[in-house]
Amino acid sequence: MKNPLATVIPNRLRQRMPSAFRAMTELENEMDRWFRESPLDWDTSYEGYDFSPACNVKESGKEYVLEFDIPGIKKEDVKIEIDNNRLLISGERKEKKEEKDSKHFLSESYYGSFMRSFNLPTTVNENQIDAHYEDGVLTVKVPKLQTSKAKEVKIH
Repeated sequence: MKNPLATVIPNRLRQRMPSAFRAMTELENEMDRWFRESPLDWDTSYEGYDFSPACNVKESGKEYVLEFDIPGIKKEDVKIEIDNNRLLISGERKEKKEEKDSKHFLSESYYGSFMRSFNLPTTVNENQIDAHYEDGVLTVKVPKLQTSKAKEVKIH
């Protein structure tokens, strides 16, 4: 995505901008680059689903860790699949039955189905993906493949 200021403001004027505006433009460009180069490419199209749970993605030297906030959902109602290097997390939060004598004034809970998907890099070990569910948080660990280190070859 191109910087919108680049098309609206001529280059000669951008060079005269105060450093704060220039810094904001540089930050925006850096964020765009970061999202383009993210190792886990996440899908943002959620058509046909009722809600999208929040997800945190972390990377360490040996694995990627995805944490999904899905309180009120039983682990039996969550499905994790891997298909063509694509990690799919789906599930459903079932609405609780209302009591006949109670009035509902406010509801901020989402009910229904959800789905999140991530394109996995080819450098992960799909066979050792592990998932754990505790206190409304689903943690999915995606281990990286062991990379071989460069070796020096002696010439005889």
